Amino acid sequence: MMRALLADRFKLAAHIEKREQDIFELVVARRDGRLGEGLQPIDLDCARVLEERLTAQATTFPPPGGLPDVAAPALPCSYRMGRDRSDRNASRPGYVLDGSGTMEDLARALRLTNVGRIIVNKTNLTGSFRFRISFDLMATLAPLRAATSPTSDSGPTVFSAIQDQLGLKLQASRAPVDTLVIDHIERPSED
Repeated sequence: MMRALLADRFKLAAHIEKREQDIFELVVARRDGRLGEGLQPIDLDCARVLEERLTAQATTFPPPGGLPDVAAPALPCSYRMGRDRSDRNASRPGYVLDGSGTMEDLARALRLTNVGRIIVNKTNLTGSFRFRISFDLMATLAPLRAATSPTSDSGPTVFSAIQDQLGLKLQASRAPVDTLVIDHIERPSED
């Protein structure tokens, strides 16, 4: 419906093509393959749970029971990011990325941290995991935005939190990525 609306009102013509771009590969950091304390295997098939959840949501919205309560624990096989309010004395609020899922889900979740690139899972880890990292979002964004560096009272950046707390790391790379290319667009008509 949205594509038809954009084509009708804006005369939008676009296509998807692969273009070589900078990415981050999510890989195991330690040579012995040991994972960090923030990443624990769980006995749950998150791929199946998510498929069932999507099927149920296709027929009802909002989902049964309404929208989730943000203060409540995360649903199994889901993730969220928010301010860590556990340390009220901190001069800068920290952030927490918390949830569970496959490594593909973790790579998607890490995109919420605004690291500036697409993250692709290259861990070769299978199954489902519980994950939780605490980090300073402003310390992470500072080098990406300007030539400033994190201050001494900063918490860990996302990059160091992933390595120290999960036993994984983000490795710079290049890969073909699906990219939306706009071929034609016009201002919307008055009618």
